[in-house]
Amino acid sequence: MLYLALLIFLLVVSVFLVKIGALMLEMTGMDPEWARFQALSAFTQTGFTTSEAEGAVNHPVRRRIISALMLSGAASLITLVSVFVSTMVLEDARQTTINLAAMAVAAFVLWRIVASKRFSAFLHRTVKKRMEHMEIVPATAIQTLLQQNNGYGIVRVLLDEHSPQVGKTLIEVGTIKKDVLVMSIQRDEIMIPVPKGPDRLMAGDQLLCFGRVDSIARVFLWGVEQ
Repeated sequence: MLYLALLIFLLVVSVFLVKIGALMLEMTGMDPEWARFQALSAFTQTGFTTSEAEGAVNHPVRRRIISALMLSGAASLITLVSVFVSTMVLEDARQTTINLAAMAVAAFVLWRIVASKRFSAFLHRTVKKRMEHMEIVPATAIQTLLQQNNGYGIVRVLLDEHSPQVGKTLIEVGTIKKDVLVMSIQRDEIMIPVPKGPDRLMAGDQLLCFGRVDSIARVFLWGVEQ
């Protein structure tokens, strides 16, 4: 029974590590679907291709997140396998059946919790606040809406009162320098289509941008010097 409890605990920890890792990658501007895939790939150390790995390791913060997932994944998976084998071998047939049923129930309950929109929203807020407090990611939030194979895509950028871009013009922010096209700015009820370089950004602005996704992230998350 002790091995079963340990196995379920390790399973919960592993699932949460992948979930949190995916959220952290998403906060660097990665598409949510890609973020989940990259987090799972890093944790299990499988599934990477050259182009996908390049997009992750060339980004300084993503590289740190991927490295942490790989290290924790290696340790967790080895422990999971050894505990699972011990759980199956050290028990009789009846107890083994009970253990398998308990693990199936635990996995189902865990899946329901992780798949819950309310839980995901809570975890997203918690992780974002923690990362901002630790200065792992800045206050500016970006979301990839559409990404093409050549690295270009459409990205939504949300500025809050702590965003360093607030009060600066698009020229000062560096969109022109990085070939980032700001297609529109949503400011409360006002839509500003195709804003110009001298236009100044304000807290609460939602920008719709087109360009290389990594360039947009460098401009709005990490600064043009990156």
